[in-house]
Amino acid sequence: LSDTDHAYITNIAENGVGLGSYQARELLCFFYNECWEYPVEISENQQQSQRMVLPEIEEEIEERYFAIYPNPANNWVSIVLPESDDKFEIIVRDLAGKIIFKKTAQRNLVSWDISTISNGIYMVSVYTIGTQEVLGTQKVIVQH
Repeated sequence: LSDTDHAYITNIAENGVGLGSYQARELLCFFYNECWEYPVEISENQQQSQRMVLPEIEEEIEERYFAIYPNPANNWVSIVLPESDDKFEIIVRDLAGKIIFKKTAQRNLVSWDISTISNGIYMVSVYTIGTQEVLGTQKVIVQH
């Protein structure tokens, strides 16, 4: 990506709000190794209770993930979603931000036929429907 792209994405990451800011930070991490820290200030009174809560939070975070394989891929991609009663929305964008694939899924394995799309890098984002919780954004490389 060019210096202009880097400046544009950095501006969105620093000044944007919501999903746009989050995705800009993910792009900076993937392409420029500029991964953002999310500092949390905890008062001295909260430190003891925070230590007791952290293990439960870490277990919950580990359960909320998705995986993509194979990567790089040439004909198809499988997207593995967490076990959940939630429905998920999968959105795949090219690097220009154009949506090239969108699917609602409830089962934990979704196959995506990539045989008709161009070689390149695509960003796969997964959200829960209803709460719009972001499970994350990952890149997938298509090589035919």
